[in-house]
Amino acid sequence: MSKIINWLNNREFIDGDYLGNLCHKDHQYRNTGKSVRCKPTDRKNGKCVCCRKIQTDKHYLKNKNYYKNKATNWNQTLEGRIYSREASRRQKFKDSSNHVEKIFHKNIIARVNTFDNKCAYCGINLEILDRTNQNSLEIDHVIPKKNNGSHCLANIVPSCRSCNQDKRSKNMIEWYKDQPFYSKARLNKIQNVLNQTPYPSNQLELLHNWQLA
Repeated sequence: MSKIINWLNNREFIDGDYLGNLCHKDHQYRNTGKSVRCKPTDRKNGKCVCCRKIQTDKHYLKNKNYYKNKATNWNQTLEGRIYSREASRRQKFKDSSNHVEKIFHKNIIARVNTFDNKCAYCGINLEILDRTNQNSLEIDHVIPKKNNGSHCLANIVPSCRSCNQDKRSKNMIEWYKDQPFYSKARLNKIQNVLNQTPYPSNQLELLHNWQLA
């Protein structure tokens, strides 16, 4: 019981989750007397997420090879590779106690497409599947982790490895204006795209002046 409760207490709420009546297995969330439930149905309560996980884990153990092969194939796809990269970056921000939001791979692909599959800074065509090149796709956080930036859609742009490594924790605009490939048009596009993306309310103090205008 303690293992599943620890999993529950460390789990982030996702869309559709809510606190409902305590389930028959007494999977209580943080001494609230309630269970975290999901996907409400025409029944009184949706399924407890702990009961659901236990059921899913049992199914996985019975079909382990099938799911391993499925994961391997998924990781070779564009969606799978972006999903893995996002999860890795999100964990790093979480480990640093920064604000994090899960960014779905579809939203990242859409953000890359918004910049025509090019680096938002230098404009080079991005290599999405091959990570060994300097023009390989990376997720750049405009306000970096070191400066308490968030891992959220409102704080990311597609970048090549070269620009991402060079920018690091520098102020984006100051760094960008010093680059030989600086483009006012591309800077305007970065600002416009981020301005149109809602920013976490508890991180509004980090917004740049151009984001408040």
